Amino acid sequence: EQRIGETMSGIISTIGSRTGVVGSDGHVIQVKWVQKTSGASNATSSQTYTDHINLVLAITPTSSSNKILILANPNLYIENHSTDEWSTSKCAIERTIESSVSVVFNTGDNLYSLGRHTTSDTDRMVARQPISYLDSPNTTLSTSYQIQFNSMFGNPVKGDQAFGFSDMILMEIEA
Repeated sequence: EQRIGETMSGIISTIGSRTGVVGSDGHVIQVKWVQKTSGASNATSSQTYTDHINLVLAITPTSSSNKILILANPNLYIENHSTDEWSTSKCAIERTIESSVSVVFNTGDNLYSLGRHTTSDTDRMVARQPISYLDSPNTTLSTSYQIQFNSMFGNPVKGDQAFGFSDMILMEIEA
């Protein structure tokens, strides 16, 4: 049984079809995991990114040359809106190393990364937005990753646990 943020070191020794001696490039050194299944949700109607509550996880790389693979599935709830229009949301990953904060990934310029068009002002949508990103933090300091989301057209979007769950996995990959 795994608990939030618990390390599963040494469990995975294969990436794809590559196997070998631990210590070879490409091996997983450590894994961190968090799953958010209940609790508070937060909402935004802004194009400015907001934190997905409790979808944050820290890892301390064992070597500054190693990479961090981030796999996340934030659950988002797009609420009602005006008749006959688009509702969309985008996601980002914010990295914090000590007091240095930067957005290392976002779902890009595509306004419809997670979106839908409806003709009724009572339509809603719940979906998980899969994210994968390979980061190079170049440090051995504790590094935190926070999932964020926004609303592209001003419709309320919630980082919501009421209709599903969100999760994130961090894997340190030996380089």
